[in-house]
Amino acid sequence: MIKKSVLICLVAGCITGGAAPVFADAISPNIDNSEKVYSSEKPNSAFFGSGIAGRLSEASQLRFQGENYSSDGQHERAIQCLKKAVELDPGDPTGHFLLAQALTKKLKSQENPDQKLLLETYNEWSLIDKHDADHTHQFEARRNIRFLKLLSKAMYEKEHPEESKKKRRSLFAGTRSVFKKMKPKKDDTFDFTL
Repeated sequence: MIKKSVLICLVAGCITGGAAPVFADAISPNIDNSEKVYSSEKPNSAFFGSGIAGRLSEASQLRFQGENYSSDGQHERAIQCLKKAVELDPGDPTGHFLLAQALTKKLKSQENPDQKLLLETYNEWSLIDKHDADHTHQFEARRNIRFLKLLSKAMYEKEHPEESKKKRRSLFAGTRSVFKKMKPKKDDTFDFTL
């Protein structure tokens, strides 16, 4: 009876031990984003305490605040809170995800999108796409990356209309020649009578 219990415990330990890394929800430790500074604000150690526990608690509270600001439409305040949260806890994917969402909302609210903001938003979504273990976050990241690429292309065409006209003309000319080649000739008619 004891041998059977030990065997069951060992099997259960092997199964759960092997499955734990699959469900990890963190930004990959292989990312060296140490040169990027999200926020230069100092941690509030007077309220949250010093050390890693204080930094993580403050980051959690800032993520919550940033998410609330973002849902209220206060994008600048949301971005400020979320950047500080990411600076305090760079390994938490939720902070990066919320920051990318807030940056995207700010970008969509602008009449003339800022190129610097576009690049920052693209980099944040790319980070999530490549290193976040949550598949729903990755799907949203890929969708937003496609949107940002289209927006970037539209911005470029707006700034350089002559070049975009030339590209469109050459594209249409190439398409016409392809269609001409595909069009059946009069000699190639098919006889439907049997």
